[in-house]
Amino acid sequence: LTQGDVAGARQLLDMVAARPDLPEHLGPSLQKSREQLAQGPVTVQTTATRWQLSTALAHDSNLNNAPAASQLTLTVPRGPVTLPLEKEFQSQSGAAWLNAAQWQLAHAVGRQVFLLAADMRSRITSQNGSTGYLQSGLSGYWMQDPAADSQWVGQLSWGQLRFGNQRLYSSDGGSLQRQWKIFAAQDLQRVCRLGAGVELENRRYPTSPSLDGLYRGLLLSANCAHGSQAGQADGMDITQWFDRPQYGLLLRVGEDQARASGRAGGRYQRAELRLSWEARVGVSRLLADYNWTRQLDSEGYSPLFDNNARRNSARHGVRVTLSYPLPQPQWKGAELFASLELSRQNSNLPAFQTRQKTVMTGLRWDLP
Repeated sequence: LTQGDVAGARQLLDMVAARPDLPEHLGPSLQKSREQLAQGPVTVQTTATRWQLSTALAHDSNLNNAPAASQLTLTVPRGPVTLPLEKEFQSQSGAAWLNAAQWQLAHAVGRQVFLLAADMRSRITSQNGSTGYLQSGLSGYWMQDPAADSQWVGQLSWGQLRFGNQRLYSSDGGSLQRQWKIFAAQDLQRVCRLGAGVELENRRYPTSPSLDGLYRGLLLSANCAHGSQAGQADGMDITQWFDRPQYGLLLRVGEDQARASGRAGGRYQRAELRLSWEARVGVSRLLADYNWTRQLDSEGYSPLFDNNARRNSARHGVRVTLSYPLPQPQWKGAELFASLELSRQNSNLPAFQTRQKTVMTGLRWDLP
């Protein structure tokens, strides 16, 4: 995209600008480059960075991820015994202060795009640090040719979670996908990108090494975006309510193989479905997503739980977020947001049944 090939550069920029998963902050930069190209050969910037910072106050009904039950029944040789849970092991509700920082760097080399992303999230509570957490992650992506009708996409990632005062979990892995771009009736305003691939993830639990495992699975994805004219129907412009909607789907199916023999539950079979929807509502932005996860163990979890029954759990989660941009330039790219999250995990073993509700409101900044 440097000196000379103005027509090719303009075509590539037009195709990238039409992608449904284009980060919103890159739109103005792309438009400026397209305007410069219309004036003649120029050098186009091939590197872009982005910061996103947020801070929020929240109330969580289950800060310690405790079981929903206040008592558990254990199976012992003399028969079932029901014991009450100590108060410290029951669900604890309370206020929390949430903070997050995310950084992204995108760099184009020819038609390829490389993306590096880092993020850190923290939660501070009044529960003497026992229910706070610090989560961090680093990811690298390679996209073969985002403007092409099909491309390969690779990812490498690392992450860890400290909960309370302990390093609870860490993982590293990667995935490889083949993606296809599909236009609706040759309309650039209606485009979907479908993907299929494989993934591998090494999961470690420093406080309980017997739970360590290696996950291998398949994944399917779909991301679609519709332009504003997609809302016209029978003379009624419904885009005044929901403009530029985007839809997402991710399906993951795989198996978590134990690193060592004797792991509670043995081999885990897992399936996950994520659905997302996002649209403009006036100057506001509305996001809704649903997450379903299913896990089935290959062996009994413990002789103390229902005579060594195999664990069969399903988790449902729903989140709705509304964000509103604050006046510029005084607030320097800030927006006000409010969110509601509901989750419920059902299981044949009461020790793994959980309920949780979180409401939060805060400020978020998008910075170049």
